[in-house]
Amino acid sequence: MNIGEQRSRGYDLNFVFEHQFPSGKLTVDGIVTYLDKQSIDIFEQFVRLEGGWGFPRLTANMQVRYDWKDWRFGWFTNFIGESEEAPNFDPGTENIDRQNRSPNYLNHTASVRYSLANWDVIATVRNVFNKEPPYLGDQGSNGASRFYNTLPGVGYDLYGRTYVMQLSYRF
Repeated sequence: MNIGEQRSRGYDLNFVFEHQFPSGKLTVDGIVTYLDKQSIDIFEQFVRLEGGWGFPRLTANMQVRYDWKDWRFGWFTNFIGESEEAPNFDPGTENIDRQNRSPNYLNHTASVRYSLANWDVIATVRNVFNKEPPYLGDQGSNGASRFYNTLPGVGYDLYGRTYVMQLSYRF
């Protein structure tokens, strides 16, 4: 027995640009997604979610890589568009200052990779500019839960700037 239904419609634009220079190869790879409609219908309670918390209309990712000899340099950018919920007031109060909008969010990651015959060494700095996720107060939401006053699972970096060193061996 089906008790509900979820529908989603949107548009994706993927692009890749590659160019071989005498000294190395440049690659630009990205995707832009526009969420046109997102809705749920549970027990004939229909709710539209597009543009609300957890369902921004516009998201994008782009990476720029440059391969030079045994090195790869990368810069990665993640964009999450704004989202907004209808104001939610406590009965009998005028909580007009309650946060009900999450602004546009832009996050960057830098990476360097060095490859030998069977070895790879990768150093990464995630969230280069230490961008915090948007703060969202105790606001009712139809489609997204909050964790530490932000929206998990949407793509926000919840940890701040982090450093990662990876060493791998192929055998």
